[in-house]
Amino acid sequence: MLKAKEEKAKMERQKAKFTIDPEAIKQRKVDQEKSIEEKLAEVEITKTEEKELTRVFNLLSNDSKSFDLGDIERVLKLLDMKLSKQEMHLMVWEVDEKLDKKIRYSELLNMYKKCIMDKVGLEPKSLFHMIQFLMYCKAGLYTITVEHSLELIYVRTGKEHFEQEIEAIFGPEDKIIDGKEKEMDFKEYLDKINKRVIQYRKDRAKEKQDKYKNSPMIKKEGGV
Repeated sequence: MLKAKEEKAKMERQKAKFTIDPEAIKQRKVDQEKSIEEKLAEVEITKTEEKELTRVFNLLSNDSKSFDLGDIERVLKLLDMKLSKQEMHLMVWEVDEKLDKKIRYSELLNMYKKCIMDKVGLEPKSLFHMIQFLMYCKAGLYTITVEHSLELIYVRTGKEHFEQEIEAIFGPEDKIIDGKEKEMDFKEYLDKINKRVIQYRKDRAKEKQDKYKNSPMIKKEGGV
């Protein structure tokens, strides 16, 4: 009798674990059915982000309605960075929704939203990294410092992750050298971003591996 009660209690606990929430399922289905345009329309960026994104667009477009590969090459020279034509073509291709080899502000804004929404590193970000760096730069300068990027990083990450993001970008070392703020150029910034992406992918792979090893089925098969 006691054993039967224990079995029943165990089944109830298992049932509770897999309780289906009809509202949650309904909402998930609605989210899945939304077009990318609808999802992007729901993403709001701050006034600070919008201001800096507009400033960078105007730099690239020379205050016109769009920019192209030649404009990217021109701004890369300001950043003292040389990329191959293929790499620059890729930057345009990633964002060029109309396939006319020109980037309008609406396309740049959509790219920015997609990249800040991306939590798993699947979104192509060749152009995004350059745009983000330029947003961190003070107008007329082509290197970044902690002071210049503070506000944008804060509104992007919030108070909780602010210090972590500062360290991820600028490193744990001193930010002041000989009484002057340490400056970072685009090449160094890109190197740090790439290393961060590689580390993130390694961590994700390890998490999946650990989850697989610790799954009940694997433990059962292994006799643990």
